[in-house]
Amino acid sequence: NAILYASNPSRGLGALLKAWPLVLKEVPTAGLTVACEWDVMLATEQDAPGLSTAEKVQALQTSLLSTPNAISLGWLPQPKLLEVMRANSVYVYPGGPMPEGFGVALVQAQAMGLKIVAPREGALPEVLDNEATYWLESKDPDEITLTIIDAIAGEQPSARPAPQHFWPAVCVRFLAAVL
Repeated sequence: NAILYASNPSRGLGALLKAWPLVLKEVPTAGLTVACEWDVMLATEQDAPGLSTAEKVQALQTSLLSTPNAISLGWLPQPKLLEVMRANSVYVYPGGPMPEGFGVALVQAQAMGLKIVAPREGALPEVLDNEATYWLESKDPDEITLTIIDAIAGEQPSARPAPQHFWPAVCVRFLAAVL
């Protein structure tokens, strides 16, 4: 029940921290590891309405420090990040204000055998294994919680129509029609 978040903190860490108490109600032994570079958020000035970027970083760090069963590792060099990925079972990426352009960390996590919880937006439906990804339709804490619990339980993601055609799903449909 080891959950990993390893991205720029502006890409959904706040939404994950809001959902985390709900996850713990369902899975009290779940642990959250956060590996992120706070300076990236400061440098790119990705802030929340009404708060400066520095205030948003401070609020996220304070929230993370008071989050039960959570640890913050800060920025990690690539070899160490891969070790941390190996020690976890689910990679959660609620997504940021803009859709992901590629999702290198998500692809790495999936290659390391982690289950992925991510929004079905941007390039992610094209670069992730769609039949093994647990898709988020929103950043609602209840939905994030239910999706994480599904991933922990190992249930297959529920079938939802995809907005794009991607080759793994097209191949499965083609073979089903032919066979």
